[in-house]
Amino acid sequence: MKYNHIIHIGLGKVASSSLQNEVFPVIVKCLSQYQCVTPENDPDNLLTLIRRVLRNIASEAERIRIMNLLAKNNYFISYEGLISWNPNFWDESIVRLNNLFGANCQIIVVFRLYEGYLKSIYQQALATGMQLKPEEYFLSNVKKFRTEEMYENRSFYLDYYNPDFLVSKLSSEFTSIKSYYLEDSEFLNKLFDGLKIDLGRDELRDVINNFNFKRKNISYNRLSMNIVFIIMPIMKFLYVTDYTNFCKYSCSSLQEVPIRARFFLFLSRAIKKIHLLDRLLRIFSRVFPGKKFRLIIGIRGYYK
Repeated sequence: MKYNHIIHIGLGKVASSSLQNEVFPVIVKCLSQYQCVTPENDPDNLLTLIRRVLRNIASEAERIRIMNLLAKNNYFISYEGLISWNPNFWDESIVRLNNLFGANCQIIVVFRLYEGYLKSIYQQALATGMQLKPEEYFLSNVKKFRTEEMYENRSFYLDYYNPDFLVSKLSSEFTSIKSYYLEDSEFLNKLFDGLKIDLGRDELRDVINNFNFKRKNISYNRLSMNIVFIIMPIMKFLYVTDYTNFCKYSCSSLQEVPIRARFFLFLSRAIKKIHLLDRLLRIFSRVFPGKKFRLIIGIRGYYK
């Protein structure tokens, strides 16, 4: 069966960039009827249009343009902005995907094992300016925290993190769903097989033999994380990277922000831009060798 589009939903921290750079271009060579679209290969600015439509901020002209492109071409799309990283918003994201692409699509979704995935999510959030400890970021009682504005958009709701639910919901909206776990030693073989690609091709064998999603992962050590947890209250007090008071201005230009908030918001964006916290964690992890940081979810005391 020919699908209108093949869509890889990048959940974040599941090797999406490596797949986009090393695997999917080779796949599209074998599926010549599809045009590969990734953040590094998007000549029609399709991903920008997709992001604007999914966020409901696209103009009527942009909506018409993207619908024309999707009607005229068959795409292999891989993009991390297709669905929220936060499981709290999965339901809404899937409905919007169906409204945009239609049901006749093959969906590819890749997961990681629970502990490793949540650890990577948390480290990524720290590196990009989030100032919450694990027990504040990972919330297991949605009803308790849902009405608190400071947690609403910045925390990860564990109650909703259920890969089986996501696959089930996608299956109810789209024709074909293929799900895989990154740690599976046969992951790429199963991916190629699911797309009906001949595994005998030499270029595919090279991809399988050389692909290593772990090589770019950073694992901070326990001492460096404890140092950062000590620094956090100071940074919060200075409003350097804490968005609690500025969240409604996070997508605004500085001219739209009250004068008293402009300095701190500018500083916050500058620090986020240079990934200051990530740099500190990397330095601490090299200077202070020790046990690797572990994230434990569901137990009183989230890290050790």
